[in-house]
Amino acid sequence: GVESYGMMASERELELSDEHDGIIELASGAVGDRFVEWLAANQPAKVDPVIEIAITPNRPDALGIHGIARDLAARGLGTLKTPDFAPVAGTFESPIKVTIDADTLDGCPLFSGRLIRGVKNGPSPQWLQDRL
Repeated sequence: GVESYGMMASERELELSDEHDGIIELASGAVGDRFVEWLAANQPAKVDPVIEIAITPNRPDALGIHGIARDLAARGLGTLKTPDFAPVAGTFESPIKVTIDADTLDGCPLFSGRLIRGVKNGPSPQWLQDRL
């Protein structure tokens, strides 16, 4: 193949305007400059921010919108808006006892759990064993 140092594209191909009669001629800059940096300096309204997120297996909390917003706010990109929530009263006494120390509530204002009853622990059905 042929080594490429860039690409020529029209304004329509880059979704900057409907112009497509030729390549973009910039009023300033040098060959090799990054277009996104030129655009940010000269036409900042046309720059779309991109936030790349890589989630590691130990961070399932970051997969939701609130988790992503919390991490962005911690990085200094915006302000986290914590939604109000109301406690949900249980309908029976749980045999699993959990306590949360009062001095830790600011770090975890909501704790929830679910007890599922009536489940029989045993071998999987044959059709599921065959599939696995």
